[in-house]
Amino acid sequence: MKDLLIISGASGAGNSTASRVLEEKGYRVVENITPGMMKAYMDDLYASNEKQILTVSPYDAEEIVTMAKADKRFDTEFIAINCGKHELMMRFRVTHHIHPLEPKGYTLEKAIDSDIAKIFSLRPLADQYIDTTGVATRDFRRILKLLFASEDKKMKIVFTSFGYKFGLPRDAEVVFDTRTIPNPFWDKDLKDLTGNDEPVIKFLEDRPETRLLMKYMTEYLDYYLEECAADQKSFCNIAIGCTGGQHRSVYFVNKLVEAYGKKYECVAIHRELADE
Repeated sequence: MKDLLIISGASGAGNSTASRVLEEKGYRVVENITPGMMKAYMDDLYASNEKQILTVSPYDAEEIVTMAKADKRFDTEFIAINCGKHELMMRFRVTHHIHPLEPKGYTLEKAIDSDIAKIFSLRPLADQYIDTTGVATRDFRRILKLLFASEDKKMKIVFTSFGYKFGLPRDAEVVFDTRTIPNPFWDKDLKDLTGNDEPVIKFLEDRPETRLLMKYMTEYLDYYLEECAADQKSFCNIAIGCTGGQHRSVYFVNKLVEAYGKKYECVAIHRELADE
């Protein structure tokens, strides 16, 4: 079978970034095919040797993806990209871009509401569902590069550190809470450091609570990831939280990437460390 990759997302959620990353991976991007053009497109693609990515409107995606997945000549993968309303409003206001629905009489707020609801309704159809709320462009690029890092079927895992006071990652499948561990923030010498820094690492590794929580985490993940692999799941997002996302969660994410990086393809995303 020939691979067919389809991407759809809320306007402003990261569709252009995804297209650019895949172009860097050797894909030719084909944009905004309508359902009526889909059969002719698939016939041409099947006869071609090009790697192509098809980006489609959220409002055509269900029909197009259903048609593609019914065609046995193709192994179709559908990636849906969403983002929170507040962040999308901010992105449009900063860039001064016009939402595609605004010329049809929608206000920006109503247009964004419509996109978010439509992409969320497509989630059961998606092979990968990515929410870019709070995710820096550089980290979104890293996630996409991980997804398309190789042609093998090794499972890809994103380990994300975050701060509870800034909200949970919206697409996390498993969330661990590290707030039971003593907080380096309250040590004046460690307050301005992060879980990437050696003094913080030593502080945490000297605590028996850290070792115990790591034991519980890895015991569960050994089981969970094996089950995911057995179910032929290709992508998993594991989130690790602490109060501010600066010390404890960063440390645990780094250790988990180290622990599982030989068996799976892993990447560490430190959501709250904007400058690192």
